[in-house]
Amino acid sequence: MARWRRTARQTPAPTPPDFRITLHHDDATASATFAVTGELDLATASVLRDAATAALAERPNVLTLNLAGVSFCDAAGLGGLLDLREHAGAAGVRLRVAAVSPAVQRVLDATGTAPLFSLRLRPA
Repeated sequence: MARWRRTARQTPAPTPPDFRITLHHDDATASATFAVTGELDLATASVLRDAATAALAERPNVLTLNLAGVSFCDAAGLGGLLDLREHAGAAGVRLRVAAVSPAVQRVLDATGTAPLFSLRLRPA
């Protein structure tokens, strides 16, 4: 008798329409800046990861994140940020966080992960 194994197929969740990543490359300084707007959560962390992978492939010296427009951040969003930090470090790219929203600051403070990022904070 044949046994059937059930495998779950995961369909990626659609990206919310208010989530946006704007990437700016500065060839003169060999740097890149990400501005993230919307909710950074399970539905969008992979989008951040994919965009970061593409940006890191350009080999900037510094990758700066502006998270002032993030309205919500959960554990998956934090995981995406930590993955980005790890991949940037492995690529020899310095990762800085230039601005954070109160939602991101709450998560960083609550988890004790703020010191892991080179924060150059301006009020959001």
